[in-house]
Amino acid sequence: MVSQVFYYNQAQQYPQIQQDYKDVKTHVDKTDSTDEIIKNSALDVIPMLRRTSSLKDKMDNSDTIGVAGSVGLTVVNLPEDLRDMNSAWGKFKAFLKGEKYQGAYDYKNYQHDFSFLRGTLLEPFIDLKNTKNKALAKKLYASDKTILSTGFGKKIRDLLGVEMSDQVEVRKFNKETSVWEVARDINGKARRATAFEGKGKFKAFGELTARAMNRTTLIGTGVLAALELPKILKAMNQGDNIVDQTGNTFKQTAKSGINLASITAGIAYGGAIGSKHGGPLGSLVGMGVGAAFGSFTSKKLQEAI
Repeated sequence: MVSQVFYYNQAQQYPQIQQDYKDVKTHVDKTDSTDEIIKNSALDVIPMLRRTSSLKDKMDNSDTIGVAGSVGLTVVNLPEDLRDMNSAWGKFKAFLKGEKYQGAYDYKNYQHDFSFLRGTLLEPFIDLKNTKNKALAKKLYASDKTILSTGFGKKIRDLLGVEMSDQVEVRKFNKETSVWEVARDINGKARRATAFEGKGKFKAFGELTARAMNRTTLIGTGVLAALELPKILKAMNQGDNIVDQTGNTFKQTAKSGINLASITAGIAYGGAIGSKHGGPLGSLVGMGVGAAFGSFTSKKLQEAI
């Protein structure tokens, strides 16, 4: 396999990436379709293309809600995606010039929390000072958190023996004053990045899982799950009798769950590994590879149902 040859040839040069790769690979199904994953990864590295990569399949299946949802997510996330690409370009330019990249924080040892609303076109809805509906803004602001900060996230951390060991403030460069400042959200709250410490047998995998959960938003996961509902509702009406309809509903529910879990996990883990070793540039590349791997894994698992 091409992937195995590449992996082992790079093992000595990138020992830590090797370890992260092994930690994830032992927890997912193996695949030998390296060419397909590489081909899709090349496009999925660009956030806007990654978000619309499934449009053709949705249109072929007359999934109008899915099409509208994918396009909508792409549009509202455009400002943040462009900022991410700009940061990645800064990292790449520093690499080409042989200069040390000064990023927003220490990406190797910390991971900042992701947000579904912050930095997007939806951010005005959580502006507590200027919004007309402050009650709604407060609810959205409180709900805009990562999987890591939920009860489920805490259970996973406890299961894997992972603790949040330290936090640092995320910085941004002010072009007008040429000074690095503390990055804050629209309501003035300082953004932070967290370091994780694992213990026991799953130390490395636990730390990586915590980083991945800190990159996965609760609202975003809910929105993606909602986009799967039309497929399930359609399956409920397929079949000549109640038994067939029930069976089709269960099958589609399982397929939708696999699709959501595979792609979400692929993007989260891939981005976590990439960010740890390559900062903002590695994050984009890792998310692209993870999205392609997750999509391929999802297809293979669904075919088995």
